Amino acid sequence: MCLMRSLCALMLLVWTIPLFATTGNGPLLPDEKLDSIISGGIAVVVSVIVSCWTVSRKQFADTITKERLNFIKEWRECTTYFCLKLKGANKSVPDEKTLDYYYYKLLLMCNPTKPDAYMDKEVVEMLTHLYKNKINLEEKEIENFIALMQANISLEWIGTSSESRKGTLSDNEKESIRLKCYKDYKEYVKSK
Repeated sequence: MCLMRSLCALMLLVWTIPLFATTGNGPLLPDEKLDSIISGGIAVVVSVIVSCWTVSRKQFADTITKERLNFIKEWRECTTYFCLKLKGANKSVPDEKTLDYYYYKLLLMCNPTKPDAYMDKEVVEMLTHLYKNKINLEEKEIENFIALMQANISLEWIGTSSESRKGTLSDNEKESIRLKCYKDYKEYVKSK
């Protein structure tokens, strides 16, 4: 949209300069002034294009950051309620409808189909294990699941804060963050 405005301004500038620069009796302005007016107009249009591009890029980054923060919040809430329902399932008859809801919602929030989604694959495996064995769960299994989900939230948070500082991250930077969070999770599980 900003680019369209810039192009319209440039077209108006190009069309109106000859009108103002000439009269019926010849040129109204000497060639030097006409050249400086044209070059000044072009500089203005280029700066408008650059500023529009910068603003749209910043707006895109802000939108992505806001959506990722909403995702983190939703991820945390779903995990909390899922674990609460699991704990209830260990002591009494589980509320199947709500437990089902959070189970499937967490499954849909994961994307285990990508090759670099080893954390999501582990989340899906652990979710499925917890859901199928909801009556006979040990506290340690739930704690490991919570640690994995915290690692996922940490991954999202580090990615969001890095992108808000740097802009779009390269694939190598993303993989480095993924490996660090996954390694921290694995070390935590080993230490328990």
